[in-house]
Amino acid sequence: MSAWAADQRLVLGQITVDDKSNEIVAVPKLLELLLLKGRTVTADAMSCQRKIAQQVIDQGGDYVLALKGNQETLHDDVRRFLDDPETELRSASEADKGHGRIETRTASVSTDIGWLQDSHDWPGLRAIGKITATREINGKTTTETRCYLLSQACAPERFNTVVRSHWGIENQLHWVLDLIMDEDQARNRKSTVPKTLPCSASSPSISPNWSPQKAPCAENSSEPGGTMLSSPKSSLCSLIFKCDSPAATPLTGGICLYI
Repeated sequence: MSAWAADQRLVLGQITVDDKSNEIVAVPKLLELLLLKGRTVTADAMSCQRKIAQQVIDQGGDYVLALKGNQETLHDDVRRFLDDPETELRSASEADKGHGRIETRTASVSTDIGWLQDSHDWPGLRAIGKITATREINGKTTTETRCYLLSQACAPERFNTVVRSHWGIENQLHWVLDLIMDEDQARNRKSTVPKTLPCSASSPSISPNWSPQKAPCAENSSEPGGTMLSSPKSSLCSLIFKCDSPAATPLTGGICLYI
């Protein structure tokens, strides 16, 4: 499982998911390596768990968690409420075209969650939202709606950006590992090589159009000392590695958790 900085296109950390385990167990361990204060964590539906949501809040972060059938009753309640024509929603749309398709994504957010919390009492919940994606490919139109839990009542435009950035890991990391580094064809089976090789392959996964800037940390700063890597056009919140060393290195960028 990887922690991915969406803006910097940088792998912040990785943790091995044991054969007899799953990512629900791995996510809390990965989050413990990061300082999340003031940052936003996105994750897919498998990681939409009470314990994970509570941990993000306890570490001072915010979350945008995909909500699906693994949280059956909560998902049904949220979906029916957001699909009700009488529900007041704040919405915003954006469209783009490429690769032979035209896609329109409409983000809708509601902060009317008192009734939902009475039944489910989800940790840190402040809003619920949905993304309705309409795709036109070769004259055929398909529509998909995805629901989310939000710990912050953000604007629909911001919600749209955060959700879309989560899937950047597919094109900006996984595609590079699979197509350029041929990771899927690796046949390493002995010793610790199967674990260490993905880490070494991911370590240089930084976008070529991103240039680090050195900035000295204030002597009396509450943040760890060291060299700061920052992006002047960063649109997502920053993340900092947790480290007891006085030479810890803060990193900025949004975080996506993906296996």
